[in-house]
Amino acid sequence: MTRAFVLSLLALFLSAGLRASPQSLPDPLTLDYALEQVGTGHPEVERAQAAVERANAVRRAGTAADDWTVSLNTRARWIGPSERAFDRDHDDHKVSLNADTLLYDFGRSSARDAAASAEVQQFQWELVDRVSEQRLRVMQSFFDALIADLEFIARNEAMTMTFLRFDRLRERSAFGQVSDIELLEAEAEYERFLAKRTAAEQRQRLAREALAQTMNRPGELSANLAEPELVDWDRDLPAYEQLLETATASNPRLLSLRERLSASAQALSSARASVRPTLHAGAEVAAYSRDESGNDEWRLGVNLNVPLYTGERGEASIAEALAGRRLARAELHRFEAQLRHALLGVWQRITLLRVRRRETLVNEDYRDLYLDRSRALYERSVRSDLGDAMAEFSAAHVETARVAYSHTLAWERLHALLGTHNEVIRQVVSRDPDGDD
Repeated sequence: MTRAFVLSLLALFLSAGLRASPQSLPDPLTLDYALEQVGTGHPEVERAQAAVERANAVRRAGTAADDWTVSLNTRARWIGPSERAFDRDHDDHKVSLNADTLLYDFGRSSARDAAASAEVQQFQWELVDRVSEQRLRVMQSFFDALIADLEFIARNEAMTMTFLRFDRLRERSAFGQVSDIELLEAEAEYERFLAKRTAAEQRQRLAREALAQTMNRPGELSANLAEPELVDWDRDLPAYEQLLETATASNPRLLSLRERLSASAQALSSARASVRPTLHAGAEVAAYSRDESGNDEWRLGVNLNVPLYTGERGEASIAEALAGRRLARAELHRFEAQLRHALLGVWQRITLLRVRRRETLVNEDYRDLYLDRSRALYERSVRSDLGDAMAEFSAAHVETARVAYSHTLAWERLHALLGTHNEVIRQVVSRDPDGDD
């Protein structure tokens, strides 16, 4: 059974048994298309986007608190006038137009607005980080599906070879040319490889399901996956110290935590300013149904409010803001240490995978030659371990592919840590800065 024939059977199986949706997904599915699905309604990305929109709404609400407030007020009232009143009508109605605004609050609103703006930036960087993580999950799922395909093809070929041997021995057994123990040994080998092939088939389905979920396309399982363009093994890997400098300047999670610290510092300034005076301006134009000398047709003035005693409220808000700033600083320092460790781990992994590539290529060549020898012995009807040799060669081939995929994925993780794709991701997920769709 040729590899092309097995691939045809694989495509037919996935088209029918896995119920792929060729109308929705391209055939074959490419890695580029899968990555394009990131940010199109995935729950994790939507949560981060909602946090940005909520922060924008809070910022707008805080800014609007200092706007002019204009209101139309009416009063309908019937009274029993005094006997000495000049106007003895029972109607005492009023309509007025009022306007007021905050003129100055000695730094409270400016600090609050700065905190809100920093919080918006914080959640925007968190959104970039979330999309970057989702890209990694999609890429990992795509590679897992490719590996599952290779494992299924390998198991299917090995099962086919053992079945053909078992079937040939069964025919010879009918003429008494094969002993019962030799026939049972061949049958046991066939059943062993059939079980492995069944397990590989199940892993295939699970890998396709996982890929569909990470793309936020549940139930849409692609029959065929296109081999992606992988990262060149000769790509230059900068020194760790140089990578650390880049990551410190542009890692999205780190930038988010810095904005959080900035927001907490501004929130503390706002809390400290909460006990300071406030200066308001107000105006009123009114009309009355009763003609009385005490009724003012218009008013214009300013109001200075100086808090003299606020109890524990002011100190409590300051203490809460101090705790928030301390927590933000601790989270920032903790992630800085995590980033250094993660970056070193990825840098070392890329270095190790380059060494492992040579190991897997040599092992695959060895297993290829060993398989040729086992096949030659088998064709001369000499007892051989052809099934095991084929399984070992397939496993070596799969491992070579796994190392190549891991190398490309490691580079993508490196880009995520460095924030290389920050601006591209921000353009993809950007919306109106005020949070309006």
